[in-house]
Amino acid sequence: NMISIDMSLGDHKEQMKIIENNNSAQLQIAGKTCAVLLDLSGSHLMTNPGVRVDVSYQKDAVVEIHGTDPEKCCDEKVIATNYDALTKSVEVGQIILIDEGLLKLEVTEVSEDVNYIQVIIKNDYKLSG
Repeated sequence: NMISIDMSLGDHKEQMKIIENNNSAQLQIAGKTCAVLLDLSGSHLMTNPGVRVDVSYQKDAVVEIHGTDPEKCCDEKVIATNYDALTKSVEVGQIILIDEGLLKLEVTEVSEDVNYIQVIIKNDYKLSG
């Protein structure tokens, strides 16, 4: 028995109310406990939002990562995301990890005027949609 609380949603007051409600419910059921799992990872950048597709990326390939753009979809040359502030969040030379760190990329260009960055793929990887 467990509840999971996504700490990226709501504020601390709301999160505390969830914990208090959980504790109150436990008191009503003799001999039962319920663990509380706090998800501290925060909000997630989504790749290819709304589209389910598998794409294989090869080491040393040059790929563009686009911020929110409904016209873009993931393929061997593009990684589409749901992140508007993409170009303001990275600099040339930085490493980006995608899919829980399994896909490693190095930023080679930042283009703020069209909201995309160019990266070099650092390892072979299949990104599942």
